[in-house]
Amino acid sequence: MRRLPVPFVFLVLLSALFCAAAGASSHSPRLTEARAPFPDRAYVLSLPSRERLDPSTVQVLEDGRPVSDLTVVPSGGQARQFGIVLLIDASNSMRGKPIAAAMAAARAFARERSGEEQLAVIAFNGTENVLLKFTNDGAVIDKALARPPALALGTHIYDGVMAGLQQLDSAHIRAGSIVVLSDGTDTGSSATEAAASAAARRAHVRVFTVGLQSDQFDSVALERLAHDANGQYSLATSAKQLQEIYAALGARFAREYLISYRSTAGAGEQVGVAVRVKGLPGLALSGYQAPTVSGKTSAPGAQGYHEAWWHKVWTSSLTMIFVAFIVASLVALAIMALMGSRRRGTVSKRMAEFVSIPKTP
Repeated sequence: MRRLPVPFVFLVLLSALFCAAAGASSHSPRLTEARAPFPDRAYVLSLPSRERLDPSTVQVLEDGRPVSDLTVVPSGGQARQFGIVLLIDASNSMRGKPIAAAMAAARAFARERSGEEQLAVIAFNGTENVLLKFTNDGAVIDKALARPPALALGTHIYDGVMAGLQQLDSAHIRAGSIVVLSDGTDTGSSATEAAASAAARRAHVRVFTVGLQSDQFDSVALERLAHDANGQYSLATSAKQLQEIYAALGARFAREYLISYRSTAGAGEQVGVAVRVKGLPGLALSGYQAPTVSGKTSAPGAQGYHEAWWHKVWTSSLTMIFVAFIVASLVALAIMALMGSRRRGTVSKRMAEFVSIPKTP
């Protein structure tokens, strides 16, 4: 039997690794950076399902070396660790069923909240109205969400995000997220989309956006904001679907843990971070650059709250195209090798009918 060349075997292994990583990503834990002054490090660990974790079931490696003094806190475990701001569009276009559906969705979200997880609510139109400051009191939350806010002209989405960031900062929330609901695009904000998303990244805050489809609906602003602020965009075409989206987001946040430790990295050092959870496939990967002596990094945004680069690579369309190309190349090479071996065997048999062919020892 003819041996396969080394490059061929290498391509097979590489393709298998790519496919395995891409397939396991949806069932593997995910890691995003949270708020912590260096040398303290903090990450939000998102799990595919509800699990009970403690330091004995979580291993964190920095450049392959285990960290010490690891703490693992669930989203509902300690006050002021996790906080969510619900931003609700209260413009005139939301009058009637849309605003009623928005408040029902907010109540569905609150029902998924766990333990000490803090919740704040802001209604926005031409101004920003704080309906609820951060609290974990269920009765206070229910009262704030019992009736819709007053509607007015304007849809200041980006100003609303800035107001949400201010609430998170004032409450000293370590792992914060903002959920924005709107049925239109931004009209009249003093802040730009670039400024709002950059401020969210600096504050280590993810921004999730939800679009409620209407006659005036335009998804571009919401999609761009979610992308630039490391969140996720969802579209609701009905009140029922909107409620399901909010319930799913609430369940997602309830499956998150805050892991923290003290780094021993030197000034300006590039550090790779890997987290392994006992019983779950794959690794959650991230990385950062330690601040220099002056407290600044040479890579802007390196300390921001971002999705791990490896997850973006595995789930990107370019990776899928690359994997498909590799697989197709392997199939073509295998067919060519098989046809070549058969052709050589047929020629040898025909020549043997007329001449004697010596056997190769």
